[in-house]
Amino acid sequence: MDELPAPTFVPEDEIMPLAESRAKSSAGGFVFVNTTDELLPRYPAGTAFVAERQNYTDLRSGTLVILRRGLRRVARVLEQPTPKGWSTNTFDAMEEDAVLMKPNTYLGTVIQAFAPRPDDRQQ
Repeated sequence: MDELPAPTFVPEDEIMPLAESRAKSSAGGFVFVNTTDELLPRYPAGTAFVAERQNYTDLRSGTLVILRRGLRRVARVLEQPTPKGWSTNTFDAMEEDAVLMKPNTYLGTVIQAFAPRPDDRQQ
């Protein structure tokens, strides 16, 4: 999981301004806010991910990506390429996630993460 960016812990009210500013400075950058605990312990709910599109053929195992799952966007860690697409996983999944990422569902690779400070989450 060397490809996972370390979260930058900031006050909750600074998360979106920082993430949006960083996304604007990146070609094709966008922000995705994680609203679940699927990515614990590294990324708590409320983490804003800054992502940018990369060449699908350049993706590697252990990379955190944003993909389309039906009408929703989700964050997943790439496990391994298969003939049908990349197998993906979350941190809390004990086995491979049922979501296969294909070129048409890949939205971007996470390049930075802004997370609420632990003190802010307990209030």
